[in-house]
Amino acid sequence: MEDNGFAPNFQQYNDNQSNTIADNKVRTKSRTFSKLDIGSLVQRPMNYTPPKILPIYKGRANDKTAKAIHAAKDWRLEYYFEGSRIKLSDGLNKIKDFDTKVKAFEILRATISQLLTEGYNPLFGGNDNLITNDAPNDVITVTIAVETYLKVLRETKMRPKTISSYKSKLTYLVDRYGNMDIKDVTPFDVTYLIDILAANNNWANRTYNSCKIAWNGLFKMYRRKRIISENPTTEILNRALERTTKHTIFNNEDKERLKASFENDRYTKLFTSFIYHSHIRPKELRTLQVKDIDLVSGVITIGKDKSKNKCNGKIAITEAIRAIITDIGIGGVDGNAYVFGGNSKQIWGLKQVGTNTPYQRYMRHIDRLGLGGKEYTLYSFKHYGNVIKYKEGYTSDRLAALNRHSNINETETYLKELLLIDGEKNITPW
Repeated sequence: MEDNGFAPNFQQYNDNQSNTIADNKVRTKSRTFSKLDIGSLVQRPMNYTPPKILPIYKGRANDKTAKAIHAAKDWRLEYYFEGSRIKLSDGLNKIKDFDTKVKAFEILRATISQLLTEGYNPLFGGNDNLITNDAPNDVITVTIAVETYLKVLRETKMRPKTISSYKSKLTYLVDRYGNMDIKDVTPFDVTYLIDILAANNNWANRTYNSCKIAWNGLFKMYRRKRIISENPTTEILNRALERTTKHTIFNNEDKERLKASFENDRYTKLFTSFIYHSHIRPKELRTLQVKDIDLVSGVITIGKDKSKNKCNGKIAITEAIRAIITDIGIGGVDGNAYVFGGNSKQIWGLKQVGTNTPYQRYMRHIDRLGLGGKEYTLYSFKHYGNVIKYKEGYTSDRLAALNRHSNINETETYLKELLLIDGEKNITPW
């Protein structure tokens, strides 16, 4: 299957349209929905095709210009129900960022797919009857609602880390209101709870807003189902985000102390240098395999199974990166070996190291030097490299490509935050 840069199941649902009513040319009418119309219960099995997202993106995964052009188009979710073509966008075409739009349409697709299996009939729009197999007076507890919502998120192939974050926030609702009917949850209930949680746990504003986003997604889904009449989270106000100091870049004095300390730890020295020169993320580097490096063509491939944004990406091998690879010594090594799967004596290894192994090795240096309070992390090396390149004259476009950002706005926001915090430091190259 040709990789087109979408989430893993995006193309899958575009390809699985077969043996349908549409293929048999049974089409009675075409209907376009600008909103998610309300259906009604049916008492017999209905014929429908799996919803698919159109138009299909046919560009390359790393072609940011093509993705931006495609994101500017009007997309739709389309399927056939009892011979009628159904099209809807649910207001999502206001989103112009490619990856954000893909994720939003994937969630919509998963929601509609679930509703269809539950008996949703889109041809009977305009009434407010319950559209699942539950009778209107049945109780759907908050506990059941959360479990169903998390199932929908898993079907969208959302990142496990994101789902875990959502689940942790939704657990607060379950703990407080688990046995309550979701229809009875009020704006006061959610506002009171989130404010108490923020005060008792000393939440940062970013955590507060993340909790609201997770809760909003839950109630939005049940509002779409017309199981609830209003989304109670709409009255929770976002809090202003404070400037973060996480992943701070090093001042020159601390940089020199770290470099001296790394001389006794070859693994950490090469791992951090690789991040600094390549802008690769720590997790991506930890899972990088020898077969991902092509020294002949001068390219490192970061597969979508390894990358943060779930898209294939390429990193050019500069002279500095080539020198690091040579020092690691992967010549003639099994392609399935991990570039940083070993230790200081032999950097590569046949098994992937633990999730926190590189970080823990690095933090031993931070703790030994008394730098624990300065928010120096492995990401600091990536940020340091970006600030250096920006000061050397790299454009936002070029930095976006180096960092494999989904769009130029992401890069400019990222740079703005870095330079506000660290831009005045008189730093020198690593």
